[in-house]
Amino acid sequence: MGERNSNGVIQRARTVGLRPLVSLNYYNLLDVTRPLARPGGDMQSTDQPKTDLIRRHLEYLRFYPNSVEAHYNLGLAYVQSSQIEEALREFQKALELRPNMVEALINIGGIFFRQGKIEECIEINQRALEISPQSFQALCNLAFSHIQKEMWEEAVSYARRALETNPESALVHHHLAIGLHKLGRDPEALHHLDRAEQLGFRVDPQLRSAIQGNLSP
Repeated sequence: MGERNSNGVIQRARTVGLRPLVSLNYYNLLDVTRPLARPGGDMQSTDQPKTDLIRRHLEYLRFYPNSVEAHYNLGLAYVQSSQIEEALREFQKALELRPNMVEALINIGGIFFRQGKIEECIEINQRALEISPQSFQALCNLAFSHIQKEMWEEAVSYARRALETNPESALVHHHLAIGLHKLGRDPEALHHLDRAEQLGFRVDPQLRSAIQGNLSP
């Protein structure tokens, strides 16, 4: 079982090939490209085989049950395995242990968004923003969530703030163009649509046509 001393648990952890896992990543509306469940599948399925990474995190938590990073990283591993309810549980546990953990709040909000719980997504990203007012991820998620609710003024406001933090985000320029177009501010919408395209975003031709059509004499 390893040496029983002040570092006994750490020694035991090393014998089974574990080490502290402290990398912080974001599950948010910007960079998730893989589906969270198989088409037609159940997002709450718990019978999927555990990956080696999940096993490692679970083993680590046997010795460090209150490790914020281990719970958080286990949540990320569950997301990668499309085990959404399990991921949500682990992010919530990390948040319980560290109530001001912005990363956990943003990831929980991302799950809510994918589950169609837009109000909950907005609420928890606003909590993240209270802790970290310049959080690019939280600002983006709030902009995109308000677009889903067709709350155009709010969406535009959050998108502008996100661009103050990262003016080179093609996706935010694109979504800001949508909000401005819906508000009838087509000259500015076209500017941001052009900027999104310059930054590599594949612009919807129908959106461009609609904006330019409103600008025609």
